[in-house]
Amino acid sequence: MPAEPGPAITSPSPEQLDRLVTAAASIKPGLVENADTLARRADSTCLDLREGADPAAVVSDVQRRFSGGGADGLTEDEAARLAEAIRATVCP
Repeated sequence: MPAEPGPAITSPSPEQLDRLVTAAASIKPGLVENADTLARRADSTCLDLREGADPAAVVSDVQRRFSGGGADGLTEDEAARLAEAIRATVCP
């Protein structure tokens, strides 16, 4: 019998979220206006990374996913840095 798949998206632990908030604030302070939103969007980014999405697609998705609010207009460099921060702090 095949193993049941684990959850596709898991919320970061409080410690992981704290590290992500610190990293994201250093990239663009507006990213951390709502920690719950940051966590949900980070979960989606982790899913992309776990599925082996093309790095350019991940950056593009991060730009789209994190636009609006205080993070409007993320540059490609900011999105790449945020994707790496998410990978390093939140993704299992």
